[in-house]
Amino acid sequence: MTMDETGVHKNLLQETAHRAGLNLPVYTTVRSSPDHLPVFTSTVELEDLKFNGAPAKTKKQAEKNAAMAAWAALKQRCSRWKVR
Repeated sequence: MTMDETGVHKNLLQETAHRAGLNLPVYTTVRSSPDHLPVFTSTVELEDLKFNGAPAKTKKQAEKNAAMAAWAALKQRCSRWKVR
């Protein structure tokens, strides 16, 4: 099982938001393409920041992809802030 399959990034975002006193992440998922071959794309919003995830075959995986994108971006921002 890979890290993105466990949903760890969704949990990390939620826990981090809770600890920081922020609103919980909000996921918006759009389904496109025909019924027999669906493609889902999710965006996660955390406060005033929005992060787009890679398209996926399931809504659940699309949300995980958005959470992974958000976590990676926030981790990068935090490391830059610590340097300054």
